[in-house]
Amino acid sequence: MPESIECLFKQLLDGLQAAEKQHRDAYDAASDNNAWDIADREADIVSQIRKWRKTIDTLNMEISDSSVFATNTYSGNNFICQAELTSNSDEQEQTEIEYDTEESDDIKVGKYIRRKLRELSQSGFEFSDKQVDDMCDITWSRNTFSYNRILPFAKFAVLDGSDISEQAKDENGHARYWTKVFKFGKHNLLIISQWYAKDKDSFDAWHESLSVESSETTPTTDVVVVEHKENPISTYINQSTDFTETKPTALKLLGKQYAVNSWYELYVKVCEILLLHHPYTMAVIDRDVAINSEEQPHFSYIQSMIKNNRKRLPNGLWIETSINPDEVINLCHKFLDKCGIPPEELCFETNEIKEVSV
Repeated sequence: MPESIECLFKQLLDGLQAAEKQHRDAYDAASDNNAWDIADREADIVSQIRKWRKTIDTLNMEISDSSVFATNTYSGNNFICQAELTSNSDEQEQTEIEYDTEESDDIKVGKYIRRKLRELSQSGFEFSDKQVDDMCDITWSRNTFSYNRILPFAKFAVLDGSDISEQAKDENGHARYWTKVFKFGKHNLLIISQWYAKDKDSFDAWHESLSVESSETTPTTDVVVVEHKENPISTYINQSTDFTETKPTALKLLGKQYAVNSWYELYVKVCEILLLHHPYTMAVIDRDVAINSEEQPHFSYIQSMIKNNRKRLPNGLWIETSINPDEVINLCHKFLDKCGIPPEELCFETNEIKEVSV
């Protein structure tokens, strides 16, 4: 393709990149000052610019791949490629935004916060009624996070068939909350979607405080403390402790307590909690020959490899759940060891046994 056409596309893309940055800055300034009408207008412009850039980029590739300019008979107007002349200037380096390969810090933080909340929900975490009331309060939201919000951090989702996308809008019809419903126990919540890079520290501080709040507010109960000797199962066997006729009613791990109704639920919950806190370690648990054997695979990313009572974890790993209580305890301790978690962090209570001293 002639250089003049290449230069034209480059000029268009460079101009749109600079315009996108300008309107992103205007959006940030407006949102910081709660000028949401301006912010919405600027957000629409940024979205349109990104569509234009994608269209132009696609058109550029289609023309390049075509045979339209296979010969040198083209005699169109010559274009001065000013973008080439200024490509090394400091000003251009400051305004250029990588297309499709780089996201703004605000977008990255928004995705990060959404992922952390999704993982928290999938772990089975439950907020108390008081915590949820706080999260739906505008004053608490402004005091907890770093920018002056016009809406609370959360609102209740009504799951009666109503359109969630409409519930996610404010009174002026603008989308303010994610349409993803986050379930925390009996509470179904929508979470505000306006997040900025500067909010990450305050969000992380709140997120990390949840374990402290949970351990402080969780009522104390008699639990079975599972001591991890060289062979945790032999400890129970030597003590003549038989769990086959019992049913767990509660699990405590990493300072948080969860209600469970079966060894199946306990086993899955431990896997989900450890996956949340140690995702990379648990992601390769299927490769650990000390835990997973070819003769009897307990874990696999291939669904057909797990023959009986399989359950899929949030990261796509399939696990077999048809194992007896002793196997559950043994595997859970192996998981803890792999994740570097002290064995005393794992506790549970059953409907028959209240305490085991070893």
